[in-house]
Amino acid sequence: MRKNKHLFLTIIFCSFAVGSASADEITTEVSRAIVYPSGATVTRTAPIRLAAGSDTVTIVDLPPGLDAFQIRLSVADPSVRLGQVQVSREARSQAANAAYRAAERAAFEQRLVLQALTDEDEAAERELTFLRGFAEGYSRDAGVQNTQGGADPAAWRSALTLLREGTESARARLRANQIKRIDAERELERLESERRRLGGRGRQASIVTVDLESTSAVDTTLSLTYETDKASWSSIYEARVDSRAQNIRMNHIASVEQTTGENWEGVELVLSTQQIDSEAEFEWPESEFVSLYDPNRTRGGWKPQNATAPAVADVQEIIVTGSRLVTRDVGAYGVTYAIPGRVSIEDDADSENNFDIDRYETSITLVTAVAPVTSSLAFLEAQFNHTADAPIQGGDMRAYLDGTFVGERGGQYVRPGEKTSVSLGVDPLLEVRVLPQGDYEDEKGVIRKRRFETEHTIYEFSNRRSTPTQLEVYGRYPVSENRQVEVEIGDDATPPAQRDVEDQPGIVRWDRELAPQETWRITQQYTVSYPENQVIDRDYRIED
Repeated sequence: MRKNKHLFLTIIFCSFAVGSASADEITTEVSRAIVYPSGATVTRTAPIRLAAGSDTVTIVDLPPGLDAFQIRLSVADPSVRLGQVQVSREARSQAANAAYRAAERAAFEQRLVLQALTDEDEAAERELTFLRGFAEGYSRDAGVQNTQGGADPAAWRSALTLLREGTESARARLRANQIKRIDAERELERLESERRRLGGRGRQASIVTVDLESTSAVDTTLSLTYETDKASWSSIYEARVDSRAQNIRMNHIASVEQTTGENWEGVELVLSTQQIDSEAEFEWPESEFVSLYDPNRTRGGWKPQNATAPAVADVQEIIVTGSRLVTRDVGAYGVTYAIPGRVSIEDDADSENNFDIDRYETSITLVTAVAPVTSSLAFLEAQFNHTADAPIQGGDMRAYLDGTFVGERGGQYVRPGEKTSVSLGVDPLLEVRVLPQGDYEDEKGVIRKRRFETEHTIYEFSNRRSTPTQLEVYGRYPVSENRQVEVEIGDDATPPAQRDVEDQPGIVRWDRELAPQETWRITQQYTVSYPENQVIDRDYRIED
């Protein structure tokens, strides 16, 4: 019954019509956009004036490919009834064509401005060439006159003044044209972008025709909402670490792109971490039967339910109003950010449109991590517990240390309450030295001979900064997978703080806080023994 009722209501909406009336042609502007990681929901609005009775409104110059089953239409005044809605495609309107022609003419005229600057530069260069030739010729004539005793100093001074003033004038024009050319080229680039944008709409456009009925004359607003896949946003994080204060300040920046064919001017912008799903539909619930459990009876089609979905209250919505952040539970699987005020998004895939949408500050632990078995470089990390209500979305992380930009790296999704870290790159103030003490082999035993391989290495670490440094050093010892192969740790080896780190067999970690200018040594020593008539095999892998 419910399915049939739902279908009946849909037929009523699509079939309702009012008497034909005048067809008013209107254009709309994008007023609101909800942008998802892939896709967006766009709302266009336009003021309309309706007389009492029936009217037909045609919305023109809409993006091509609109679907009547995916658009949503509404009128702000509740007394206005919507009737039949039709979506069709037709040639772009004369207004749109006129706008493209105007943009094309403006770009052409701007190219003429640049050509005029080129002509002026050529004229100035010719003047300089002429003045150089004049100076050389006059200099020769003056030399001859001086030799013959007929030199005129006043004429020399007049000629020099003429040369100086002419040269300065020509060069001044060349310098001024350089500045004008920069501005003119920028303006031409803007006009060409506008021309491409208007031309990129194609020869076809969608139009929406809707019948309206009003009980009285009214001024109201018509809203049209639809979905597009030509917009997206992603996260960028700035991690600014203050090593003296031992804290980190996280800035969450949203980078928005759209290539819908129009610039979004003065729009209300909302960003959501959810995925847009234009094909979602009502899902009819399946029946659930309960009975006593019988291990000898199998019910066809029954499957145990896995209740591992996150609780409703675990997800947050953050609404930005002015300079305040208001957080509240929404019971969804995403976070929504409403950008305050009105913003503009350029129609350019290469343009970054960034908005600060969240920020918080928390204490950190600066740790220098070293794995000398793989590299002698030390890496600085800012470790902290993510205490904010909203998760850190997966996105690029721009890291700053004491105000200095130290690189951009890929970030990962971090849930509230999880421990995470921000990599700050190579630590230049921690020196690492690897000092091999020599490897050797020996054979022992009378009845059963065995071969012994011993490795002995010293790692040396020096803190060159004026503050203490928390150091984590990672190493490894072999793990035997055969009873005939034995591994023995040397008596002089430095005991590690943790073994089998991250459940990886044989991986060890040494911890120490190094005082300023302190040097610490770690000794790693072990012996592997096996039958002398066998060959040792070393296999390096990461355990899952």
